[in-house]
Amino acid sequence: MVALNSAPCGMCFYCSKHQLNLCEDLLFNNGAYAEYIRIPKRIVEANMLVVPSNVTFEDAAMTEPLACVLRGLHETGVEIGETVVVIGGAHRPDVCASGQSDRLQRDAVVKRDSQVALARKKGAHEVVQITKVKDAVEAVRELSPERRGADVAIEAVAVRKPGSGPCRWCARAVR
Repeated sequence: MVALNSAPCGMCFYCSKHQLNLCEDLLFNNGAYAEYIRIPKRIVEANMLVVPSNVTFEDAAMTEPLACVLRGLHETGVEIGETVVVIGGAHRPDVCASGQSDRLQRDAVVKRDSQVALARKKGAHEVVQITKVKDAVEAVRELSPERRGADVAIEAVAVRKPGSGPCRWCARAVR
């Protein structure tokens, strides 16, 4: 068994609209990745999952991050032919455009040398290393049709400097 790190109230406006992540009384259980932890009753009742015996602990641990990526992709409405840019070395471009490998341009923006090879191995078509180009924004725009920028930007950085967000890398109607 595994417990999620939160549980919605099930009664507020957002819960009634199936937007559980916006719950007005979302209960968090900080420390949920500890070896041992006491789980609040609401989480036990709403968000306990059985890990099948054929699933490794490592694969089970990827379930929540994968779910976040898939939900994000669903909510962006990414379409065939669009340019998707994943900003940050903590990304999974293979997952970020899963099932769309021949129909999307998946690019990565990374900082460190070690991230370049990993991004390519994980499915990025092109990789912009911000420490090796004069203007990272222009480098990203060069990868898109008519230099318009990314149609979809996925920010996957651990720490961001103020004003360095993905907006400058993107097309006018970015999602």
